[in-house]
Amino acid sequence: MSPVDHRDRPLSRRSVMSMGVTATVAAGLTAAAATGTLRIASSLDPPSPVVPGQEPDHAYTTDTAEARALAQAGYLDETLRHPLYLFTQEVPSEESGRIARLRRFYNGPGQDHFYTPFEDEFLSVAHDEGYTDESADHPMWVLMADNEDDIPAGAQRLYRVFQPVWVDNFYTTSLAEAEAAVAGQGYEWRWTDRRYPCVFTSPAIGGGTPAARWHRLYNPPR
Repeated sequence: MSPVDHRDRPLSRRSVMSMGVTATVAAGLTAAAATGTLRIASSLDPPSPVVPGQEPDHAYTTDTAEARALAQAGYLDETLRHPLYLFTQEVPSEESGRIARLRRFYNGPGQDHFYTPFEDEFLSVAHDEGYTDESADHPMWVLMADNEDDIPAGAQRLYRVFQPVWVDNFYTTSLAEAEAAVAGQGYEWRWTDRRYPCVFTSPAIGGGTPAARWHRLYNPPR
């Protein structure tokens, strides 16, 4: 990981709550938010000039209350445009290593949400200054594929790109979206030489295994 700029903007559920956006406030959204009409934006919208200390951030969570709290704190909800699902408990797999834990980290001073199913990345970020392992509070598992032909029906490859100046990790199942972020917003490819982490497009996977919605939120530059 690149060195982290130390910025002080509350973003994770833990920090949002500490700033006074309590669970009660998070649940008591405006009528528009409660009816599912939150303002939808896209990470592909033309980027605004980025002011130091106001860099953008992408956040992902299976916790609906956390997603609402982040939206209340200024994040734009992209979930309806990008329906993603993953497991919130370890599920049986026909092949050893087919299912991997998706670890979650948060850097409050650096304003960065980071997720990885890879052990070496997990160990590296766990030792980085400022990153807190939030995995225990947010259990998530993804399907791992060896190549494109190994991805089952109903699953999609999860791409990761990274903006080193903003220190922003961006995850998407859209190759076109990832390519646009690299071409137009200074992101760099990650996971190009790795197995493919995959998420799902439906809450019901083969065999009736349930999956939870992975909410996607974006805090644009102010």
